[in-house]
Amino acid sequence: MIHTLSSNGRAFWSATTQALAAHAKWLTGVVAALVLGTGGGALALVNLGPDVEQVQVQQVLEAVQLPAVVANITPPDQPLTLYRSDLTRSTDTADTLLARVGIFDPLAAQFLRQDTLVRQHLLGRSGRSLTVQSRDNQLLDKLTARWTSDESGQFKRLVIERSSDGFNARLETAALE
Repeated sequence: MIHTLSSNGRAFWSATTQALAAHAKWLTGVVAALVLGTGGGALALVNLGPDVEQVQVQQVLEAVQLPAVVANITPPDQPLTLYRSDLTRSTDTADTLLARVGIFDPLAAQFLRQDTLVRQHLLGRSGRSLTVQSRDNQLLDKLTARWTSDESGQFKRLVIERSSDGFNARLETAALE
């Protein structure tokens, strides 16, 4: 039994040395790659800079003078009118549609949820061209949705406007040119 183990050990050693001799360049490349890779990885983890606790922190304060042109600008007397365009999506609800175009107006959202024209022609319809007009207070002034009708080939436009007594919606149609 000892003779068998000994002869098996010699056979294994002989096969190993032959394999090493046949693939010496490949094995050298693998060992070199492992050594360089682990050395480079260790170098990447080493912080070569000064210790963070030893770095001095200084606060620099300096007065900055505005140019005369900027200092004389006054804000406008009337609020800004802002416009935003987007396309409707099939998953749009009144709240998600208004939020996507930057409008945060609970009264407008309530009107969009309750109005028959809006529910029929705008909400849940994808690909409608949408233009929203608001002021800098993020309240809806006017919402316009445009599309062409598949059945008649007519151009259709749904217009929702704020008035003194709330919101009004109207559907306009015209021949497509």
